[in-house]
Amino acid sequence: MKKAGSLTSGKKKTNPQKIADRIFSRYIRLRDSTYRNGSWHGKCITCSKKGVIAYYDENKVLRFVRGWDAGHFISRGNLYLRYDEENVNLQCSYHCNKMKSGNIEKYRGALDDKYGSGTWKKLTNTAEENKDHRLLKADYEETIHDSTEMFNFIIRNP
Repeated sequence: MKKAGSLTSGKKKTNPQKIADRIFSRYIRLRDSTYRNGSWHGKCITCSKKGVIAYYDENKVLRFVRGWDAGHFISRGNLYLRYDEENVNLQCSYHCNKMKSGNIEKYRGALDDKYGSGTWKKLTNTAEENKDHRLLKADYEETIHDSTEMFNFIIRNP
């Protein structure tokens, strides 16, 4: 199995936001997937498309399949909600996240189904109240740490 230190794929990245984005995205994609027969399978929160999200290759290295994103309901530009676990969910990358700009109408209902009635409204209000929020290096480091811990928990306990 892949160790936490290899979450950054061996490339030297010093920008904490890029590292946080990558690790948080991988965590969310696995969180919203189910492990069976050596791979994780998931379903798009908005269109319900199903597929393989990640798998172990012949060298026991975890590989993520293209075509799946950690899709944001409120865009990543809102830094307050950029790493909010209710705001970010598994989404098919091309159809819903890119071509339909997040498929927001369906995303609203899916959020309420997954997290409870009023979730999308709460996120929208929180985004408006915190539109000028900035993140510090320590915030990114906390996201990196927490996401790595959760990622490692998932791969150890599929």
